[in-house]
Amino acid sequence: MASRFIRPEDMRESVLVSADLGRHRAWLAEYAAIGFTEIQLHHVGTSQRAFIEAFGEHVMPTFSHG
Repeated sequence: MASRFIRPEDMRESVLVSADLGRHRAWLAEYAAIGFTEIQLHHVGTSQRAFIEAFGEHVMPTFSHG
């Protein structure tokens, strides 16, 4: 299995990883500020509903839609 060669710090070089919703808000705001018009989020855990609810309540309201 190739994943045995990947360390946590290797992942953080390519993927934004945090349990802090405020940190995710800040990262997304940085992308929006430089002109991204579409950002796709992906949660790799098994609690998809919790992820969607948390981001829907605490992260996404920061951004205007339209």
